[in-house]
Parts: sequence; C-alpha cells; structure tokens
Amino acid sequence: MLLSLLLPGACAQAWGVTLPKGPLWVQQGSCVTLSCSYTLPVGEQLQAVVWYWGQHQGQSKTIYDSSTKEWMMFNGRAEFLGHLGHNCSLRLGNLQLGDGGFYHVKLKTQKRTWSSPRRLRLTVTEHPCPTFFLFSSSGTISSTTLTCSVPGSCPYVPLWYAGAGAEALQMKHGTSTLNLGALLTSQGQVLSCQLQGYRGLCLLKGAWSPPEELPAPPRVLVERVGVGPIREGDTFTLHCVGSSPMGPAPALWVHGLDFYNARHFLRVERATVSDGGNYSCLHWVPGAGHGYLLVSSITYVSVKANFTICVVASPGVQPLVGQPLALMCQFDGSNYAGLVFSWYKDGKQLDIVQQELVLPQVQLEDAGEYHCKAHSALGTAASDSLSITVMCGSDCHQLNPKLLAGTGTGVLLLLVLTHLAVYCLARRAPLQEQSQAVKLGVSACHGSEQWGPLYEVIRYSSDSLHCRPDEDSCSHCTEDYCN
Repeated sequence: MLLSLLLPGACAQAWGVTLPKGPLWVQQGSCVTLSCSYTLPVGEQLQAVVWYWGQHQGQSKTIYDSSTKEWMMFNGRAEFLGHLGHNCSLRLGNLQLGDGGFYHVKLKTQKRTWSSPRRLRLTVTEHPCPTFFLFSSSGTISSTTLTCSVPGSCPYVPLWYAGAGAEALQMKHGTSTLNLGALLTSQGQVLSCQLQGYRGLCLLKGAWSPPEELPAPPRVLVERVGVGPIREGDTFTLHCVGSSPMGPAPALWVHGLDFYNARHFLRVERATVSDGGNYSCLHWVPGAGHGYLLVSSITYVSVKANFTICVVASPGVQPLVGQPLALMCQFDGSNYAGLVFSWYKDGKQLDIVQQELVLPQVQLEDAGEYHCKAHSALGTAASDSLSITVMCGSDCHQLNPKLLAGTGTGVLLLLVLTHLAVYCLARRAPLQEQSQAVKLGVSACHGSEQWGPLYEVIRYSSDSLHCRPDEDSCSHCTEDYCN
C-alpha cells in the first residue's frame, strides 16, 4: 500500500488492446477470428468498440460500431464476439480476396477515444478449388452444354444441383455438364455447382444465410427510346437484372440459336425483324468451393416490320355497270414471307384469301367500302377503306334493288294512307247527316239516293260499315270507325 502511494499509477491499468501476433493467412471462402482483448484506465467506462479496416496502413474505414450494432462492411458475413467485459473479438466468414488488409480497434469511453497503435494484417489467398463455368455448342440449343469445372489439383469433384435439390447430371472427368435446352423456361431458375465432400463454408451464428438459400434468378428488362412497339431500324437495349448487384463476371445471352458473351446489357442497333424473338441471360457467380448459375426467364421481344398496306382499284373507284374491276391488296415491306390475305366489304369478311379481289362484271350491288388485311407470324396489318361507286352508263336501265325496294315501300304506304283518308271523310259526312235528321224527326233509313253516289260506292264495297240505309231501323248505328 505504501508503494502504491509513493508510486501513483504503478499498479493502475492503462489503455491497451491485444491482437494476434504476426500477420494472418487464410484461404478464400474460409472463416477467421480476429481475437481481441482490451484494458482501460481506472475510472474509465467503455461505451463502444469500433473496428476499422484499410487496404494500406494509412487507410481507415469503419467496419463495425458496437454502440449502433451497424455493419459498414461484411454485412451478413461477420459476427461481433466481444462484449463490454474486456473482449472485443471479431469473426469474419466467407472471406474474399478483397477482404485482405489492415485491421485495428478504437475504444470509446465517456471521456475520450483511444486508438490502438498496432494494426493486424490479414492476407486472403486464392482458394485451391475455384469453380469455372464454360459452355460449348455445335449450333443448336439441344447440343449446347454448360460445364462446371475445377483445377486438376483440386481433390473435390464438382456436381450440378438444381437449386438446393438433387443432382442434375452425371460427373465426367472432373467436370459436370448440363444441357442448355432444359434450362430455358418461362420461370427462370438457379443452379448450384457444389464440390462433393467439401465443407469449407463456415456459418456464423445469426450473421449470414446458409448456402442453401440461393439467390433469385435474374430478369431481362427491355429498354428503348420513345413509346410504342419496336420497329425495324429502332435501337433497344436488354438488361440482365438481379435481385442483388450482379458481379463483375459477364453474362451469357441466348437469342434463338445465337449466343452472345457480353456484359449485363445487350444493345441492338438498327433492329431488323430477325432481331425479335426469345431472349434469356445466364450469369455465373463464382465462389470458393461452389458456384451459382443464374438463369433468367424467357423474354419475348417483338420487332415489327415497316410496311404499308393499301387497296388499289383498277381501272378506278367509279366503274361502270358490267365492267371488270380488280382490287389489289398492295403492301411494301422488307420481310413479308408467308403472308395470308383477307378481304372485307362494308365491315363483313368475304370468302377471298388471295391478294387480288376480281369482279368480272360489276353490278350496282357491288358498291361499298372495301379494305384488306395481311396476316403473318409478325402480326396483322389492315389497310384503310376504299369506297367503290358503281356508275350507270347510257344504256343502263337497271335500278338499284335497294333504291327500288325503298321507293316501292314509300309509294305503297302513300296509297294506303290516301285510301284511309278518303274513307274516313266519306264515313264522317253521312253520320253527321243522320244525326241531324234524327234531331228533326226525319227518317234517314229510306232510299239509298239520299246518301249520295260516293257513299253508295263505299258502303257496298266495305265490310266495316255496320249501318246500311236500306234497313228498317238505324237505332243501332252509333259507332263511327273513323273517329
């Protein structure tokens, strides 16, 4: 006790951080624990431990802050093992080549921040069994194979797995192959290439997902300038987009029987009809002891041909009755193989599938609105309507049946109305005389001559009259059918 008083601070703790001795060497894909312990002066209370990383001595970037529990790097691949009881260890998993560098610690208390002067160097070496992705083709999709391979020095055998399921295909000479035709679907899928017997991946408790949780398949997005469908001569770009940022490896594009080893986007300039069709992208994600092949769903791109279509009449749009008339469905385009035609008159389809519609002798009923359509695998194009008016020559006496029918109906209706009006006038006149005669006490039931010649004609020719002048009594004649 006396010595402590004479030498104040001689037995007191000082600031200090203890890290592993010497540099650490680890393989790609493995795990490493950066052991760390600390001491504080008497009276200091630790608030936070902060880990830093830099590729060089002078660089410093925050990895983890225990006060916020926020990861600035290694998100999902690291775990903080320390606590506020003098342990500040950090564990890193699935290490990549870029994780190598210098690591150091800072201690934060209520009064100050202290940085460890020593930096721990970590070197990540290449994995002895990196996976490679190759493809070969003899010209057809069914003959195209995808290969997962490892170096000859690797003691493990690569095998394809469909997702996290069973083995997809057999192993042969240190490689595992798949057929491309079976992979291109409307849904997309993820395949994994695993090394049989390899268990190099370490799992950190609650820190990152196990390998069986595969990434999602990518999608193909179509980008173009302007609006409307893509036509010949346009430029469009296809993007291979994943749920997470795609790695630096290029994508393999599949278009029909063609393959393009390009970046994550494929640009098509001055498009032609043949540039349309089904597109898929394949992206390889390499890893230490494993690899993932991400296969997108099939996306159809339509490139419409630039052609115009119209109806041309020969000799003209006003032919004479009896003359021949030819209507041609005329089109202009760069790709029109396999066209099928259809004809329409006044909106109703005709039983004609040829490009030319021929009327040997035009009649008046052939007048109307004509248009045609051209059908192909690229779609359907329709012309505007062309109006055909049939003219009557000097020796033409034929009436249009539609006009004749309309005129006849009107004349007949006029005759019926005229007849009804005459009848009603005639019927009303004698009834009025009869009524007046009854009031004066004069009988109106004797002598047909008293009704006048007009009434005589009508009364004997009409069955609808109930009152006749030759009857003895007219007491029952009370109805007027013209009122």
